[in-house]
Amino acid sequence: MMKQLSPARNTLQALRPSESGFSLVELLIVLFCLAALLGLSLPGYQRVIDNKNLQGTANQLYADMKECQSMALLTGENHSLRLNKDDGYEVWTGTAKRKSITFPKGIRISEQKWASNRPVLQFNGKGHPVGGGTVVLRNRHNKEISLTVHLHTGQIQVKEGRE
Repeated sequence: MMKQLSPARNTLQALRPSESGFSLVELLIVLFCLAALLGLSLPGYQRVIDNKNLQGTANQLYADMKECQSMALLTGENHSLRLNKDDGYEVWTGTAKRKSITFPKGIRISEQKWASNRPVLQFNGKGHPVGGGTVVLRNRHNKEISLTVHLHTGQIQVKEGRE
């Protein structure tokens, strides 16, 4: 037989807060754990983003080198890519600047070795490089990508690390 509760006792139970929710302490513990996980994962995420920016910058530089070479061959004019000290480059047709590129924050030129001893990659009217060389890009985590233009073949090679 079931025990019957008095009407006064039913009223007290109805007024008692539900026990199915979370307490403030439980919510604070969950928030603390999420903040700790975020704090641990953020540096790794930043490294991934920086590496993707480095790869994208190297791809853009490669594409502009190939464009200079192709345009020189197509037009019969000299085309060049002039590297700034460490933060970007300019693309030139003859004596006219066509565009200027600034690298994303945290990416810089760490080394340049050119046969001409000048930070310029030039292609003559036949599409051949006037001196080859290498440029090395580096991000803030010291990951490097080198782009090498071979003097005799005009081939442009991209590889991770130094040449």
